[in-house]
Amino acid sequence: MALAQGPRSDARVDKQTLYVTGIGDFTFRVSAPGSDAAQVQRDAWALPGITVHVTSDAADMSVTPADGHLDITYREATRFELRFESNRR
Repeated sequence: MALAQGPRSDARVDKQTLYVTGIGDFTFRVSAPGSDAAQVQRDAWALPGITVHVTSDAADMSVTPADGHLDITYREATRFELRFESNRR
């Protein structure tokens, strides 16, 4: 996962959680073979091997599948909390 596009921002990591603050539109690029755009919702991304729980004040969210990755865009946001949880059994 990478922040592919976004405003100037601040981020910190605490164990399994990523905190991001800034003002504007943020696009996270996720490269995970077997990912299904239908499994990515505003508050949770169900990806192969991992679930990302998302808390944000974004006004809108969209998912754009591309060649080998998903672009997940949140619009008009100021904060994110992304908590990572393994779903491997």
